Amino acid sequence: MKPINPLEIYEVEFNLNLLNKIWKRDTTPQVLRCSALETIYSVYPEEDWLRVYTDGSYSESCASAGSGVFSKLFFSASAGKNRTASDGEVEAIRIALEKLLDCLQKFQKVVLLSDSQAAI
Repeated sequence: MKPINPLEIYEVEFNLNLLNKIWKRDTTPQVLRCSALETIYSVYPEEDWLRVYTDGSYSESCASAGSGVFSKLFFSASAGKNRTASDGEVEAIRIALEKLLDCLQKFQKVVLLSDSQAAI
């Protein structure tokens, strides 16, 4: 049996923009955070969307990468030795998609929220 390509059965879109046009280099972290939250709450209201937050990081002291995934349906974290922060970002998205497959009946629309454009 041929594997099913999720892109053939689900509508997939992505958004890399905030509601407000701002330049990261000219903006304080607090303003960036507020703009990101405003975009999330406006474009992906909680009553319509399952929000899944993903993140990856790297610790030099441990020489390992970590991945984290959070939503109201599940939480997951993993780490791996000798991996990069980018590996952690990609792994977090992979874990999120795997977890979503286990609970398809619990949501209509989902948004993955990541701070890594490269991982997307």
